[in-house]
Amino acid sequence: MTTKTKTTWRTVRLKDVADINAHSINSDFPHKRIEYIDISAVGSGTVSNMTEYELSEAPGRARRLVVDGDTILSTVRPNRRSFLYVQNSKENTLASTGFAVLSPKKETDSRFLYYLVTRQKFSDYLSANTKGSAYPAVSPEVISDAEVSIPVHDEQKRIADILSAFDEKIENNNRIIKALEEMAQAIFKERFAVSLDAIPSGWGMKKLGDFGKIVTGKTPSTKEKGNFGNDYPFITIPDLQNGVFVIRTERFLSEQGAATMYASKLPAGAICVSCIATIGLVGIATRESFTNQQINSIIPRSEALRPFLFLLLRGMKRNLQSHASGGTAAPIISKGAFEKIEIVMPQEKILTGFYESVNPMFEKILVVLEESQKLGAMRDLFLPRLMSGEIRV
Repeated sequence: MTTKTKTTWRTVRLKDVADINAHSINSDFPHKRIEYIDISAVGSGTVSNMTEYELSEAPGRARRLVVDGDTILSTVRPNRRSFLYVQNSKENTLASTGFAVLSPKKETDSRFLYYLVTRQKFSDYLSANTKGSAYPAVSPEVISDAEVSIPVHDEQKRIADILSAFDEKIENNNRIIKALEEMAQAIFKERFAVSLDAIPSGWGMKKLGDFGKIVTGKTPSTKEKGNFGNDYPFITIPDLQNGVFVIRTERFLSEQGAATMYASKLPAGAICVSCIATIGLVGIATRESFTNQQINSIIPRSEALRPFLFLLLRGMKRNLQSHASGGTAAPIISKGAFEKIEIVMPQEKILTGFYESVNPMFEKILVVLEESQKLGAMRDLFLPRLMSGEIRV
């Protein structure tokens, strides 16, 4: 790699190098079942799950047809940086209409296109051109008309090869994490999947509040800019979509902001559960943190309870939803309702044995996640310099 002034790059409109929303399904769509990618399942280059539906029962948003090499980019709240490079898709894979689907034209490398539109600079452009206050969104036309600089195809491919090497290592780490999660979940089911009609001798029923301290978050005044900074992670629902541990957040509080919320400070190891609107996402804080009011957290009374409570709550999504009030528009589990939810309490020695079996898996997951975070930071360091032509390859 060399650093020099770019000479073979040209400035174009994005629509000159990619088609936007080129294919949507119609009455001729040949598949009766679909795999659906929803906005809520997509993070920054990751997808937590694809949901299978009968086409007749699928959400009305399931309209965008996607194929391998497409990039899907959220048009709602683009500052949240929700995007995905589509790989290993099926002929019946559909994405929400909340995404713009970018398909590379003939002389455009698909992975280069992905890195081009997922740069922070491009996200900032989209955020500056949103409309609406409650759900700020950007139109496909704004995306199509964006000015971008690109090199010739061969250089596009070389740049994409360098950046994708980081992403491939991160993806391999994701597979390791998934395998560890599945192993821990299998052990959990083996030891704790019991019927309420046949609870083993020595076990009992306890309320969540008996397992630790329940804390509900809040949001400091957003009118006071000094409340936000770089001192404490401020966990919100999107931050719970990225796996077992919360190792990064969209926003942070300053010392000033944290001082206004001292009573709701969480220690590392607290288990955060989304309890308003999107109910049942679960994540473990990795450092002293705060959450907003949409999250109830439990600070386990002992470290040995943490893996048990996390896996229990992760598998309780429907049960948690049944405890919500407020109707379907804005379901909510209050702090009082959350701490009164009853769960099976195994014998202490069984919990201790379970902890000894699975905690090494949780520790390995955290190590691998932190490695991926470092790899992502290195990629993000190279990305703007490569994508601007400052570094030539």
